[in-house]
Amino acid sequence: MRGDHLGDGRLRPYLWVTIQAGGASLKVPALVDSGADVTLCPANLLAPLGVTFDRLDVVDGESRGAGGPFEHRRSSGKIWWREWELLGFDVSKADGFCILLGRDDFFKHFVVTFDWTTDAPWMDIEPKQ
Repeated sequence: MRGDHLGDGRLRPYLWVTIQAGGASLKVPALVDSGADVTLCPANLLAPLGVTFDRLDVVDGESRGAGGPFEHRRSSGKIWWREWELLGFDVSKADGFCILLGRDDFFKHFVVTFDWTTDAPWMDIEPKQ
């Protein structure tokens, strides 16, 4: 698996996943992110599905990312990649263009291997045995 360019010419470890919330679904890019604790979806990706950030369940405690602290809430929606289904995920108030697939959920179900040292970078994702 080679990831995706997303139009800017830089290869990154992206997958295409389907999010379902508010009775609708949408295919969006998701970054396989070993630095993310949990799977996190930007609120603007849920807006076309009729889901607004302020109506989601409040999460206790502060979250921090590369850009500092951020507000997040909990969605009861679903994310699918192949036959894998994640029920419920965190949603950040900040806008973004992709979901982050994190360690506490995605990485607990898959063994992820990256090799970005070659001219043709690759990643391999296998279900945990």
